[in-house]
Amino acid sequence: MERYVRKDGLVSYSLKFKFHGHWYRRGLGPMSLTQAKQAERRARVEAAEGTFYKPAPVVEPTVPTFDTFTDRFLAWLATVSRPGTVRTYTSRLNSHILPFFGTRRLNEASTALLDAYSTIRRREGAMPATINGELTTLSRVLSMAVEWEIISKSARGRIRWLRVEEKPIRILSFEEERKLIMAATPRLKPVIAFALQTGLRRNELASLTWADVDLVRAEVTVVAHRAKNHRRRVVPLNQAALAVLRTAQSKHGRVFGYHSVAVVMDDAVKKAGLKNVSMHTLRHTFATRCVQAGVD
Repeated sequence: MERYVRKDGLVSYSLKFKFHGHWYRRGLGPMSLTQAKQAERRARVEAAEGTFYKPAPVVEPTVPTFDTFTDRFLAWLATVSRPGTVRTYTSRLNSHILPFFGTRRLNEASTALLDAYSTIRRREGAMPATINGELTTLSRVLSMAVEWEIISKSARGRIRWLRVEEKPIRILSFEEERKLIMAATPRLKPVIAFALQTGLRRNELASLTWADVDLVRAEVTVVAHRAKNHRRRVVPLNQAALAVLRTAQSKHGRVFGYHSVAVVMDDAVKKAGLKNVSMHTLRHTFATRCVQAGVD
């Protein structure tokens, strides 16, 4: 046992002894000689029991697995995103992401593991755009884990997006427009006509209510929670669009009475003998015709 005097004048002790060929050391700090001798006896007992160097157990917080964290993530997503976005993310997670990452912990999503996921999905035949969509979901999951301080930013792997070749924008000719409207059901015809005159998105058309319509000012309002970018916007109506609204059968609730038009639209496209046409094609057609007419 060693004795020394600190700068503040207090007498301190430190232990140094050998037991079964091993040296043991421990600083005791300021105390009396009697207390130091008692501490030395306890230290020798610990050395004999093999507990002299045994540290107190350190309990580290457990990083949750993807399976566990996903429930919290989706519950949060439902409060900030549209139902369609929640359905898309849920489908991506359950169909592809969780089967691969589910039992792994969030901090195990290294760059190499993320690359491996992309490689496997490519071998399964998934297109780059599809995989990028899944990587977008993964990125948001990991970003929220960082924001909620569940993992550190450095623990998150880097996502390498796949290159996607841009496809030419599909535009309807006036003849194709005529064929499509002829092939559509009576209920779908006004939806197609209105889309071609306003450029509204599929979900915006399906969710449009009469409360959003102002026939006097000739405009419709796309409310923020139904818009893709969550921003409210007002869309002016031309005479053709106004004519569609004035002849609409439904006069309350949803203007067109649809919750989804995708299936009936696909049927009309097939019946018309067209290819690569969807509701979004009508939006592209509207925009192109506006530009051709000199509209910004």
